Amino acid sequence: MTRGVLLSLFIHIVAIYAIVFSFSKPKLLATKTKSKVISLSFVKLEKKRKVKSEKLKTKVKPKIKKKKKELKKIKKHKAKKIVKRKLHHKKITKKTKPHTPVSKPQPIPSYKTTYINLNRSKIYEAIQRAKRYPPMAKRLRKEGVVRTCFELFPDKSVQNITTSGASKILQKGAYQTILEAKVEFPNPNSKVNICLNIEFKLL
Repeated sequence: MTRGVLLSLFIHIVAIYAIVFSFSKPKLLATKTKSKVISLSFVKLEKKRKVKSEKLKTKVKPKIKKKKKELKKIKKHKAKKIVKRKLHHKKITKKTKPHTPVSKPQPIPSYKTTYINLNRSKIYEAIQRAKRYPPMAKRLRKEGVVRTCFELFPDKSVQNITTSGASKILQKGAYQTILEAKVEFPNPNSKVNICLNIEFKLL
């Protein structure tokens, strides 16, 4: 009996102590946790703000310095370019002088050119009238252009007749043509060298 009574008493005491402790414990925890949480959060916020402000200070200063340096470099570079342009412009102005167009004196045409230009058509007409196709060239069916040069004097005499090109038969025909046509050439005031082409073509 004594053992059972003692066990029941012990159990009742433990249960009462557990109930009393369960009611009193949450209040103590609440007060403790509240004070701790408030103090910790406050400390944390202050620390974070301080760290951020320090970081901003460290970051902003070098950036501003870098920008200032870059602006100085750009200004120096621009100033150098302007100086170079001015120097180049001065050199060009010194070297280049105002260009004054000089009219070249036109060469005076010689008497030969004026005589030929004025009397070309008359000379060719006289040659066409005096031209005779060599009979041998006709038989052999030979055609060609003979280049003839000669000297014409004021008395309508002709000297130093030269022929080139085509066959020898046609060259002889050109030679004879000049000798016959010289009578119809206009009189020159002085000796004139004339070169022209005589064409021999079968119809």
